Amino acid sequence: MGVGCQLLITSASSLATTFGIPPAIMGLFTLSIGTSIPELVVTLSSAMKGLHDLSMGTVFGSVTFNILVGIGIPALLVAVPIEPLSLYFDAPVMIGVTAGTLLLMKYNKNRLNRFSGIILLGVYVLYAFLRIFVLG
Repeated sequence: MGVGCQLLITSASSLATTFGIPPAIMGLFTLSIGTSIPELVVTLSSAMKGLHDLSMGTVFGSVTFNILVGIGIPALLVAVPIEPLSLYFDAPVMIGVTAGTLLLMKYNKNRLNRFSGIILLGVYVLYAFLRIFVLG
């Protein structure tokens, strides 16, 4: 697993340099999407089987683990500098999206329906557009 991770990081860094993609953009979109696909498959599969608690637990557990452990362990080992744009744009967007998702759940009687899915995907597209094309 360590070799695979190193290969992924080296390849992503090389691609970013070759195509002039800022490393933050590579991490925010290419790497994050690639590493989240297995989770998406598990979440979708469990939701389609009616295992909704498992589906939502997977999402919330993964996000919690990634934020607390995925950042915590590297911070234990090395100082992790935070890009100002991540601190002042990405993090507030993440907090806002979390709050908005909770409001969608509450508004829809503790459910997320097709309309909620459209809203969530639309917000992601808007975020990606702003982050890539407007803010860089």
